[in-house]
Amino acid sequence: MGRQCKRYRADSTDSSSDEKDLKVFGEDPVDLVKRVDRKTIFFYSPVTVSTVLKFNVLLKRMSDVLTKDAWESGKQTSDEVITVFINSDGGDLKAGLSAADHIRYCRVKIRCVVDGDASSAATLMAVAATDTCLIMAHATILVHQLRSGVISTHSEIKQETLNCNKFETLMRRLYLECCGRLTSPILTKTLKSEICLLPEEAVKQGFCDAVFTHDI
Repeated sequence: MGRQCKRYRADSTDSSSDEKDLKVFGEDPVDLVKRVDRKTIFFYSPVTVSTVLKFNVLLKRMSDVLTKDAWESGKQTSDEVITVFINSDGGDLKAGLSAADHIRYCRVKIRCVVDGDASSAATLMAVAATDTCLIMAHATILVHQLRSGVISTHSEIKQETLNCNKFETLMRRLYLECCGRLTSPILTKTLKSEICLLPEEAVKQGFCDAVFTHDI
């Protein structure tokens, strides 16, 4: 029998269903990833391969421009900071890890702001900020364990479990590397609870650095 599986999802939302629902209302998820000026991106979309592709490309182009401007001014690196506002229910784990890596290794510093809600795979993007990770005063974040579903043979299910363990390791590693004040026991407890964190809880546990207090 063939394998039927939704693999390595960081949340319980089917991103393909999200995209269909949005298109009913005339919105394409890719169009909900927008560059609003030379230093600001709004990511108001499910985390999918297509939306993350657009995000990664925008980030690369913006960092190239800012780096070029710095060199023309006689500086080795840019002093500018790109701000990414994130409002997302999450989606595909591997896409989220890709976006997080592009944020972490961008040549320009990145400030991420949790705006409204960042859940699951979207939190990987938020915590990857290289400047600061901020959260709006009335926003929430939700982190939880990896989800995977498979209908297949016993040996394939065992292989799937091994693969899930590896992706769980990658996810935990990212959280602990990016969130300096987050401890492994707190991370384990939070992943299992699957309860939204209020701004003060997100800051206290170490997922965010501070509550956003600047002008938008």
